[in-house]
Amino acid sequence: MFYNNKYLGIEVKYNSTEVSSWGIRIDQWFGGPTSYADSFATDASQLQFQVAPFKDLSIYSIYSWDLYYGKISLIKEKTNPIFFGWVAMAGVQRYASDFLPALQGGVDFRLYNEKNLALTLKYLIDAYQKYDPTSLNVRKSQGTPSPNSFQRKFAFGQVVEVGCSWLF
Repeated sequence: MFYNNKYLGIEVKYNSTEVSSWGIRIDQWFGGPTSYADSFATDASQLQFQVAPFKDLSIYSIYSWDLYYGKISLIKEKTNPIFFGWVAMAGVQRYASDFLPALQGGVDFRLYNEKNLALTLKYLIDAYQKYDPTSLNVRKSQGTPSPNSFQRKFAFGQVVEVGCSWLF
């Protein structure tokens, strides 16, 4: 809730069999504090959450399993291919200069409009290590702590991704 959760991800996969694929994923995060975190800096508490390291890059290896590939007719004149499968990712996320471990797993759904272009929807469970911005007294009167003085902790979350997919 303190840091921007928007990112641009690029994922490249190769189908090793008819039902599974391997790949790599790189996410560039649009880091920095949210307006919610900024509100603490301007109110009476004078909390500076923006001094804690934030996530700016993620790199994952991917393995995915195809559960269903078929077709659906949304309008009478056209049939669209659809895809549903499982995805598992293991990798690291960079906070300042540290790379911390991360795991994600969930479901992947794609609705193809053309032969190659698809609307992609993913729901993932996320387990990762991060820097805790609340682990130190970050009041303005206490001075600015160094990024390495924040504690690391494990966190769990949910991710909903909406994007586009291009099939080569």
